[in-house]
Amino acid sequence: MQPDAGPRTTRVAIILGGVANDGGFNEAGAGAVEALQREGKISAQIRQSVANARDAETAVREYANAGYDLVIGWSASFSDAVYQVGREPAFSKTRFLVTGDASDKQKPAANIETWNYDNTQYGYLLGWIAGNTQLAPIGIIDGQPIPAQVRKWKGFELGVHAVNPTATVRQPIFTGSWEDATKANQAAVAQLDSGAHLIATNAEGFSPGIAAAAAARNVATVGMNSATSDTAKKINVGRARLDLLPVLRPMIDRLKNGTFGNRTSISTIANKSLVLDTITKVAAAPSLPDDIQARAERLAQQLADGTVKIGP
Repeated sequence: MQPDAGPRTTRVAIILGGVANDGGFNEAGAGAVEALQREGKISAQIRQSVANARDAETAVREYANAGYDLVIGWSASFSDAVYQVGREPAFSKTRFLVTGDASDKQKPAANIETWNYDNTQYGYLLGWIAGNTQLAPIGIIDGQPIPAQVRKWKGFELGVHAVNPTATVRQPIFTGSWEDATKANQAAVAQLDSGAHLIATNAEGFSPGIAAAAAARNVATVGMNSATSDTAKKINVGRARLDLLPVLRPMIDRLKNGTFGNRTSISTIANKSLVLDTITKVAAAPSLPDDIQARAERLAQQLADGTVKIGP
């Protein structure tokens, strides 16, 4: 008699639009999958730097054909590709996760779940950090103007004005790329040339370009991962970030117990999937309060329990 091999390992593939160590959105997805693999809950495969929806569809179909239990399209721009493959009868037993902005225009299905984060809450947390610097005008530089990012920057303005009501927050500049550091650098230089005293951005592949421009003028930034570069460490105050484990763990449990599907998950402050990262007092932001980290922890709790409300 052959020994019992035990339960089969759950296989998960995640398809990224950028690199897994970008310090931002892609790293949040890849890091959560890697953490679950280290815990022995899944076996993971990470596909990096998938350039477009056509290549994403090819990758999704490849993993579905290979028998993966869950295929994650980790970009809002991949949603149509995931739906295209997920709705094919041949893959009815494969499970798929559509991420990013897809929940605005698509619906979950029996073998498909969707995920998004509360963009307004995310932006508010970042804006609160920016407001506490007492620096203005604030220039904003981002990648693509997808609806999720537009909402994020509206939330950002609410967070800034909750702390510093008179601060000028400029309209976001979208370079069109999440990865092009040169375009981001050029946009940052333009903002600084026109008098911006703080640059708000995302932790993305383009971050080093913004860090270099800001550091050259000794201007602070918010929103980057300070580990992006030695330059970023000197000028970046802090950021809000995604912690996907509180959302992904129960998703894997549903996958294993057969209840996966027909569900949308949202990362929020309350479920501890949206958090404030470490906030640092840098020379370029001398007015940042000394007790900013304690204030941040207090704010996160007040937002989670409803003591502080976002918006009117």
